[in-house]
Amino acid sequence: MRSFWALFVVTLKNTLSLVDSGKKKSIWTRLLPAFLVVAFIPTLFSFYMMAQEALKLLIPLQQSGVILGLMLTAMSLMIFFLAIFLIPAVFYFSKDVEVLLALPLKAHTIVAAKLAVSMIYEYVSVLLIGLPILAAYVVNVQPEPLFYVITLVVLIFAPLIPLILAGLIVMVVMALFPKARNRDLFNYLSGFVALAFAIGINLSVNSIVQIDAQSMITMLIQGNDSLTGIFGYMIPSIPFAINAMVHLKVLDLVISLAIALGFIVIFLVVSDVVYFMTAVGVNETGASRKKLKAKAYTKMTLRSNPMLTYTFKELKLMIRTPIYLLNNISTVVLMPVILLGSIMTGVGSDDEAITAIKSIPWNDPNVLAYVLAAGAAIGLFMSSLNLITVTAISREGTNVYFMKFIPMSYFKQIQAKVFSGLIISFLGIVFMLIPFGIILGIPPLSLFLSFIAALLSGVLINYIGIIVDMIHPKLVWEQEAAAVKQNLNAAFTMLPAMGLGVALFFTIGLFPQPMWFAFTLYLILFVLDVGAIYLAKKTCKKAFDQI
Repeated sequence: MRSFWALFVVTLKNTLSLVDSGKKKSIWTRLLPAFLVVAFIPTLFSFYMMAQEALKLLIPLQQSGVILGLMLTAMSLMIFFLAIFLIPAVFYFSKDVEVLLALPLKAHTIVAAKLAVSMIYEYVSVLLIGLPILAAYVVNVQPEPLFYVITLVVLIFAPLIPLILAGLIVMVVMALFPKARNRDLFNYLSGFVALAFAIGINLSVNSIVQIDAQSMITMLIQGNDSLTGIFGYMIPSIPFAINAMVHLKVLDLVISLAIALGFIVIFLVVSDVVYFMTAVGVNETGASRKKLKAKAYTKMTLRSNPMLTYTFKELKLMIRTPIYLLNNISTVVLMPVILLGSIMTGVGSDDEAITAIKSIPWNDPNVLAYVLAAGAAIGLFMSSLNLITVTAISREGTNVYFMKFIPMSYFKQIQAKVFSGLIISFLGIVFMLIPFGIILGIPPLSLFLSFIAALLSGVLINYIGIIVDMIHPKLVWEQEAAAVKQNLNAAFTMLPAMGLGVALFFTIGLFPQPMWFAFTLYLILFVLDVGAIYLAKKTCKKAFDQI
């Protein structure tokens, strides 16, 4: 136990970069926690409002427990999805692995310490999803005091089983496919596993939605939170955790904890068998060592526009680096495909949803206002999803000094990085708007106006992202995944973008006429874009002088 605790503390400090470097902390570093709290507020408020509206419908039906089931299921799915990338980074591809393998430590001690560190990361997901939903539940249901104790215990152990399942998958892949121990190859494999998981979730959700109507009516009539039974097949401990929270049954809480303990035992036993043999040589990478012929050399050394060259350099770097390709580019391209596939497979031509969509008067100015708001929200979402500009400086790592040497101004380099983010955002906006516009039957003019709103909001988020990363870059990391997946700067764009995207729809009713909303939306976005560009220009020199 002493070895585990010592290793946990050291690994946590190393992973979170908590080791004191002796440098005086800047004002931005000291204010980072406050900025994070402000950045989380819009998203937390949106989750709270959605949960409250759902509870208003569920409480009269005596089905309020459904909201807790949705909360725990959403937590588990998000944690598992993130763990597919987190587990390899912490368990295998961190620089301390080679040192730990040489120490007189057992495999289960190393794995247990790294599992505990991974849980610290995943508590962010627990707080993000759990706090607003639980706040809405407490306000509307007013549960007994025992509920708070049981809920606290459930939330503490919530990340455990999804993390262990992801860890078992990673270890099995490492053991069965020795070539997967190559870091670049495994990054590709983990991305495909996450994609397959996302597609499987969509199919599972469709199967839930298509439950026999008579069975659903029977559950609703029964009341007494009978609908919570539909959450029983994903994570084995969730049904008992829900029952413990809803009906205040301590025995179900004990069963839930026993299941979690069983997963821990299985995980540690498996790790004793396979971890050492799979962890050796994982930090290897491959190189083509292709010889460059005279014609290719001449083509590569042709003089061209510096801005274009720098922009394409950024794009090539993200395409050639597996972790950047999977996290920064593929998500933007695949997200619309997954959503579109879910809609196409979930409804039929005679479905009530299709009938309702066909009856929407798209030429009505009131509807146009919602189309414009949707376009701006899509621009915010797709631009914050790719994480390109908000990690642009962080991805340079210890090589950031290179940006100070090349004969190109800081602002032009920053603009080139923003342009690379805008290109990927543009692709995501196109893939999202055009297919959905065709399916929904939105008129071309309305779709074009929505597209302009999306571009304006995309420019805003990309420049905000680069400003945040200039002020507080994450330059000390062990492998590429840390610069993207473990970078808190993403919260400054992703979370406010989600909250603002939802808030846009609530502001429509504040305007007497829809055209005033459209004019105000365009004007505000344009002014904010100009302000963000000006602020980026003013920030870059001072920020780079401090790096």
